[in-house]
Amino acid sequence: GRMGGDEFCLLLPETTAQAASVVAGRILAACEAAGSVHPTPGERLTVSIGITQAQPGDTMLDQLYARADKALYEAKNQGRSRWAVM
Repeated sequence: GRMGGDEFCLLLPETTAQAASVVAGRILAACEAAGSVHPTPGERLTVSIGITQAQPGDTMLDQLYARADKALYEAKNQGRSRWAVM
């Protein structure tokens, strides 16, 4: 679902962080392919993805979202068009 602005969130039940990384790779590849048709010359589509996995003690979705958001900003800081896992 859309979390605001240009941020979206996918919840993948019963999926490990490793399996979610495979999904992230597929999303990046699809966006990279679509980026070649960017309407503004010289600009390219970038996608940064934050991944986390439920941890023992997580009792609220907000805990997962906060870790995923932190991982998202780590991916952006590493250069965009990549994913990071927290």
